[in-house]
Amino acid sequence: MPRKGGVILARSGDRKELEADPFVQYAGARKDVTEFNPSMTPPVAEVLKEI
Repeated sequence: MPRKGGVILARSGDRKELEADPFVQYAGARKDVTEFNPSMTPPVAEVLKEI
């Protein structure tokens, strides 16, 4: 199993800011942005929930 890829969780009110990723622009990486509302989270990830 090759070790490539990953997941980054981000909280932002500006999708355009998330889309404008210099790593994608200059390093040739690929990304998909998927919006979701977490319904079950461990205490350490509560900061990701909507206010």
